[in-house]
Amino acid sequence: MKVSTRLFLAFGFAIGLMLVMALIDHGSMVEMQDMTRNIHDVNLASATAAQAMIVAADRMRVGYRDMTIARESADYERARTNYGKARAGYGQAAEALAKVNAGRREAIPASEQEVLDQIQANQAKAFPAIDQLMTLLEHGKKDEAGKYILGVLRPIYGTWMESLDALGAQMTRRDDEQMGMIAHTVVVAMRIQVLFVGLAVLLGLAASLLVTRAIVRGLGGEPQDAADLVRRIADGDLSVWEAPSTS
Repeated sequence: MKVSTRLFLAFGFAIGLMLVMALIDHGSMVEMQDMTRNIHDVNLASATAAQAMIVAADRMRVGYRDMTIARESADYERARTNYGKARAGYGQAAEALAKVNAGRREAIPASEQEVLDQIQANQAKAFPAIDQLMTLLEHGKKDEAGKYILGVLRPIYGTWMESLDALGAQMTRRDDEQMGMIAHTVVVAMRIQVLFVGLAVLLGLAASLLVTRAIVRGLGGEPQDAADLVRRIADGDLSVWEAPSTS
């Protein structure tokens, strides 16, 4: 095989490796962009809504508690206003979460859907119980309301809050898992880059060796002998010259 052909094949293979590396890098970048977009558009929105639901539910509890223990009408009205704002905030957060989940209904993991169903079921029990408490408070039956909180509402509310906390914890784990997948993708891409760069360097060295051998073979003899011969001729020693035979 001619040297030029070998060089062509070596450099062609090196260029091919570079193209493969570029395609792999592009695929890795697209995958990381999709994961990052999912974290921003879906995970962040759903986590924000879930956290808002947790905060609002807790403020609702504080609101009806303060209504129950309020001694002055001003304190009662303030607590009632705070409760109303918290309940409205919960509704808005729940609506935002439902909107996010509507766009990824097929992609919701079974474990997450189970928690969402539990929240719906617990919420369906909690709100009527809270409304019953509000009825007692509006009629001035604070003693009865206090007993209702301890005997009926607290267990229902506790189960509801546990399901909300479970949703928040699950979303945190989901974010951690996806960030881990992104980190793994980056590590794999870097290792592939190092591998292909190493192969390209080896091919470059092989091509350089081929070029050197081709030059040496074209000159004939050893490079050091040729250099000594040129130096002797330059110094005036023409005895090294052998005239061609005329016979």
